[in-house]
Amino acid sequence: TNTRINAELEAEKAALSELDALSNNRDLTKKEIETVEKVQAKIVELERSAVQTRITLAKEDVETKIRQYELYLEKISERIDKATELATTAEKERQIEIESLINPGVITQEDAEDLKSQATRDRITVELEQEQKKLSKLKRFKSSEVEATKKAESDIRESRTRILDLTLDLIGQEREAQEKVIEAISDAREKSFSALESRFS
Repeated sequence: TNTRINAELEAEKAALSELDALSNNRDLTKKEIETVEKVQAKIVELERSAVQTRITLAKEDVETKIRQYELYLEKISERIDKATELATTAEKERQIEIESLINPGVITQEDAEDLKSQATRDRITVELEQEQKKLSKLKRFKSSEVEATKKAESDIRESRTRILDLTLDLIGQEREAQEKVIEAISDAREKSFSALESRFS
């Protein structure tokens, strides 16, 4: 590992320093010159190994932090997916129940559509609440690793877009429901005026 390489590097540098000290006092022998060359080559090799080890450790650290973020996101998404799935199932079950009330004449087709619309609004509301929780948790994520932070920022942007889409869906559903109410009131008023007109004509 890096600690072992550093220890070897220090030992080789110390040996080279001793040989350099000798060369200041006298000419080195052929054997000593060969030793100097070997030591210098070993130092270059060890320095290269130290750099490679640092790169490998840094890469592993990045991968570890990204994985930590992915696990964090996975945990959040798992809870949200479960809640969303339950809401979708509840909506489908409600719609089946509503359909079963039309044929016996318990409710009219118009009432059924209103109830189905309400079931859809309830489901969208749950999805919206869950996505807002997800966004809140994503914002709380902190990392010293740039790549993990970038990934979190990207997921935050996606979550905000999803919240916007769900909000627009909900507004659309609510507007549709309001328009139906206005239309129903308008029809009832028209019928009432028609009945009055026929009575006095």
